[in-house]
Amino acid sequence: MIRPPRRLSAAMLALFFRQLAVLVGSGIPLVQAWQLLLSDMPGACRPSLHLAALQMEQGVCPSQAMRQSQAFPDLACRIIRAGEQTGNLEGLCQVLADFYERKGRERRLLVQAVAYPAFLLVCLAALTAGACLFIIPVFTDMMVQMAVPLPKGTQYVLALFDGLRQYGIYGLGVLCCALIVLRWAWQRDAWRLRLERQIIRLPGMASWFLIWAWQRFSQILAVQLAGGIPLLDCLSEAAAVVPSCLFRQYVWQARLLLERGCAFSQAVHAGRFGTPYVETMLAVGEMTGTYDEALASIAVYYGSRLQLLAGRIRRWLGPVVLLLTGALMGVLILCFLLPLLDMASSIVT
Repeated sequence: MIRPPRRLSAAMLALFFRQLAVLVGSGIPLVQAWQLLLSDMPGACRPSLHLAALQMEQGVCPSQAMRQSQAFPDLACRIIRAGEQTGNLEGLCQVLADFYERKGRERRLLVQAVAYPAFLLVCLAALTAGACLFIIPVFTDMMVQMAVPLPKGTQYVLALFDGLRQYGIYGLGVLCCALIVLRWAWQRDAWRLRLERQIIRLPGMASWFLIWAWQRFSQILAVQLAGGIPLLDCLSEAAAVVPSCLFRQYVWQARLLLERGCAFSQAVHAGRFGTPYVETMLAVGEMTGTYDEALASIAVYYGSRLQLLAGRIRRWLGPVVLLLTGALMGVLILCFLLPLLDMASSIVT
C-alpha cells in the first residue's frame, strides 16, 4: 500500500526555508541547496522532496515542483511563486521561515495555555460521569430508606444527574452530530462564508477579526510589493495567507475597485473591511509612494496587539477554569454533605 506524502510540520518548514534562504543567499544554486537540506528532513518526506529536486533539474519551476510533491502547504507554494516572479527568492524564503516559526511558536503557546484548563475540564467530566453512574444511585436509595427530607438544592442536583444519566447519551450523540455538520459546513466555501459572517457579528469579534486578517495579509503583501510585483497581481497571493473566505471576498471586491482606478485606501474604506489605522497607513503609503513600508508597519503593529491579546488569554484562562471547577465541586459537596449531616443528627436524636 502506497502511503500519501507527509506534509512538513511548521517547525520543519521554518528550518527548511531558513536554511534554504541562507544557502541561496550564499550563491549556491537552488537545486543543490535543496538536495543539501534533504538529510535534515523527516524520512517520510524525503522521497517527495527528492522527486521535487529532480523535477527542478528537468526545468520545472520550484513552486510547481513543491506543489506536486504535496509536502508543502499551498501558502508556501504561492509565496515561492511570487519569489520566482520578482527574483527575490531569498527574501521570500526568509519571510516563510519567519511566518512558520511564528506559527509554530503560537501553536506551542496555545497548547501550553489550553493543556491545564483542558485537564481540569476532563477531570470534572470524569467526576460528573462517576457521580451519575455510581454515587448518585446509591445516595438516592439511602435517602429514600432513611426517609430524610432533602433540601431543595440537593433535589435539583439529583434531578439534574438523573436526567444526565437517562438522556446524556442522546445529548452526546446530538453534540457529535452537530460537530460533524459544522465541520462539513466549514469545509464548503459557501457555508463557511455564512458561518464567518455570523461569527463576526458577535460583540468585539469584528475588530479582532480584521486585526488578525490584516496582520497576515499586510505582511506578505509588503514583501511582494517590495519585490516589484504590481499591487493588482499580488493581492490574491497575499489574501491566500488569511484562512478566511470572508476576508478573501473583501479583497476580491477591493481588487475590482482598483481595476476601475480607485485608490487602495478608498477601496478598503468602500469595502468596509479596514480599520482607521489601516486606512490611515494606506493613505500615507499612497502619498509617499511607499506602500510596502506602510503595510510592514501595519503588520508589526497588529502583530504586537495580537501578542498582547494572547498573553491576556493565557493569563486568565487557567485561573478562570480552575475557579469554575472549584465552584462546581463545592456546590456538589455541599448538596451531598447537608443531607448527610441531617441524617446524622436524626440518628443521634
